[in-house]
Order: sequence, then structure tokens, then C-alpha cells
Amino acid sequence: MIEFKQDPFDCIYKYIEINPRLGMCNFFDTSCGVNNAFTTYQLALGVPLEKSKRMKENVIFVSFYEDLFSRLSDGEYISDIFREYLINLVKRKHIYIYFSWRDPYPAIKLASIQILSILKSVWRKCIRR
Repeated sequence: MIEFKQDPFDCIYKYIEINPRLGMCNFFDTSCGVNNAFTTYQLALGVPLEKSKRMKENVIFVSFYEDLFSRLSDGEYISDIFREYLINLVKRKHIYIYFSWRDPYPAIKLASIQILSILKSVWRKCIRR
């Protein structure tokens, strides 16, 4: 994984680090039928890549909390964000970052932490007024 970040002053992407571990996006790739580690190995060897027969198209990776606040900080309207979520809810298959029907506890735990964090933030803003 190679990490870059865009510098807001000159709009040039700057190198941050190379991370040899597979990141969370690898979970999404694997869930869509792509063996990211093997594909990277093939690229390093210069082997031509073939389209995977197991690859799934039109799948959405859902990390609701992170995505919502990122999009809000980019200036998107909450109504537009929720409308897009609702449209894609029925049109596309979803891979959830924290949720699994086999083990829903981590998602429930994280959601409770995130909701509490939002409530604390709102409370602090109300007190300042």
C-alpha cells in the first residue's frame, strides 16, 4: 500500500509512506473476487493480467460513518448524501467495513461509540451558544 495526500497549497500529491501490510481495502477487493496480493505480485513480475472470472462488478464498499463525515466536510449536502445512499441501497450489492451477519457485534459496538461521539459533539456545540 502506497499512501499519498494532496497538498492543499500546491495541489500536488505528496508521498507519505509505503505500508507492506494489506489494508482494509484488501477486504473489499477479496470480497469482489480479486486477489489483490497475487495481482500485485503478477504486476511486479510483468506478467500480463487477465480479468478475473470471479470478479464482481457494481459493488459498493460501505464505511458509513467515515464516508458521511468526509463528504460533509467536502461541502456536500446531507440530503444529497442520504438520497444517494438510498438509491444505491437497492441498486447495488454492498460490502460493509464493520458489519457481517455472522458476527454483527463489532458493528453494533462501533455504531454505539460513534453515536455517542456525535451526541457529545452536538452537546458541546449547544453549550457554546
